[in-house]
Amino acid sequence: MRRPLFVGLGLTLLACSFQKPWDVKDAPKSPPDLQYRTGVEVGHDVYVWRCYEGKRVVVSQGGSAFCGASAPRLSTSACGPGPEDEVAERAHDVPESLRWPGSPPPAPRIAHESESVSESDAATSPPASSSATSPAP
Repeated sequence: MRRPLFVGLGLTLLACSFQKPWDVKDAPKSPPDLQYRTGVEVGHDVYVWRCYEGKRVVVSQGGSAFCGASAPRLSTSACGPGPEDEVAERAHDVPESLRWPGSPPPAPRIAHESESVSESDAATSPPASSSATSPAP
């Protein structure tokens, strides 16, 4: 009865990849213009060069907390902006262990309106204006 469990676990591990994104064939050696993660438990690590050797290069690698990562993929297109640029604005930083070699540390992010305010920030923030009017003197 244990055989199906081992077969299932073996197939799951075969679907996972232990290859780093910078090891994918034809990946640029220089740090990308953008690098970000699209999820927390499940998502993609995305590395974007807006114009590298005359083309836009994107290396992406899916991953999950359960399985690890899938094999990285490299795609190219014409230089210039792409859909990844907009996603990067609301994505997470890539963990330090998966930052492209030679990359500088990530810049501090500015909180978006959709992000919650921490208790310490709420304590120092001015109270929201009230719709009630104060009596005239």
